[in-house]
Amino acid sequence: GAGSRVEVGHAERLGATRGLWERWLLLPADTAVPALEEIMAAADPTTRLWLDLKGYTGRLSRRALRAVGERRPLTVSTKSWWLLRTFAASDEVRTIRSAGNRLELALLIWLPSRTRPDGAVVHHRLLTDSVIERLTRRGLLFTWAAADVASIARPPRHGVAGVIPGHP
Repeated sequence: GAGSRVEVGHAERLGATRGLWERWLLLPADTAVPALEEIMAAADPTTRLWLDLKGYTGRLSRRALRAVGERRPLTVSTKSWWLLRTFAASDEVRTIRSAGNRLELALLIWLPSRTRPDGAVVHHRLLTDSVIERLTRRGLLFTWAAADVASIARPPRHGVAGVIPGHP
């Protein structure tokens, strides 16, 4: 319905192996893993997509851009901030820098950027009033929460645009 959200997650690859794991569970090697192109084809065209890129090379961002094609509006986030440059040229793509630990947060706060991200997504345990104040001056601020119901159900702190359910 209106305002509803769908999250498509995935298992993690075990290095260069064909093995997959998800939350401390090893999955069979033949577990079906849909390609981004398949997800794009199945998604309602009116759905605003948020892609969280997990990788380090420009090849990943270029492949993702090809997969989404002309579909807009779009939000793209990553801890590998240089990947956001691929998407920065479009006014209809919101770029979000991600920080999950204290070092990433310090870099997020202090490093200048050639490309101005539209916001940040920071793990909930790193949010303080000072961090929220600094980051909301630069754009939208989201947080991801531990996977427990209490963390997810807690209303966002003042200045936080939204909470994304996540892993502890």
